[in-house]
Parts: sequence; C-alpha cells; structure tokens
Amino acid sequence: MTFPLAKRLAAECCEGKLVAALEGGYNLEAIANSGAAVIEEMGREADERIEAASGGERVQPIIERARKGVGQYWNL
Repeated sequence: MTFPLAKRLAAECCEGKLVAALEGGYNLEAIANSGAAVIEEMGREADERIEAASGGERVQPIIERARKGVGQYWNL
C-alpha cells in the first residue's frame, strides 16, 4: 500500500491517524535511514508527486539475497 492511499484511508477511517513500525536490525545507519524515509513519505501531501529514487542498483543485490533466503518460506 502506498502512503498516499494509506493517508486517504486514515482520513476516512480513523481521523487521519497512522502508525508505522520499523523492525529492528544491527545496522544503525540503515535503521536511521529507513526511519527518515518513512517519516519523509508520511509527511508528503497525498497528491504530491513522488520522484523516482536513485541508487537502486546498490540495493538490488541485497534484495536478491533476502529473496533467496526467505524464498523457502514465502512465494516471492
């Protein structure tokens, strides 16, 4: 679910309230960056244009390793 949709649903169903939970980890820099990204997205207006992210090629190998690791449990 995208944040604009979640924000619209929150406005309709629960007076605009949203909750976000970040799962922990051992890389403090990654946790801080993830938290900042969530806060930034939640702060956008629902109709604000979202620019394409850059630097995705750096994270692709990490996503692929994670996909292989959980693939035995989940159909991804």
